[in-house]
Amino acid sequence: MVSAPGCWQAYGEVAVRAMQEPRTALRHSHVDCFAAQHPTDAATERRQRQSVAVHLVALCLRLEHHRTRGVAGLGPAPRAGPHLDSARPG
Repeated sequence: MVSAPGCWQAYGEVAVRAMQEPRTALRHSHVDCFAAQHPTDAATERRQRQSVAVHLVALCLRLEHHRTRGVAGLGPAPRAGPHLDSARPG
């Protein structure tokens, strides 16, 4: 990612404060915000556009849908039921 020195400094200050925050959702939001705002070659590089999309989706899930489970709230919900080990014949 490419950014102005002042922006990188502000990101570092926010990162320090975010790591002290006990709530995981806030801990990762600053990364998603910075990554979405500082794509490198997004106009020509497909992976960069995909990266921006992933970070924006993660922010949307956190802010609008209150998802905080897993990485960026994207992890699947836990499933109830027997584990595979318990289904083995004895």
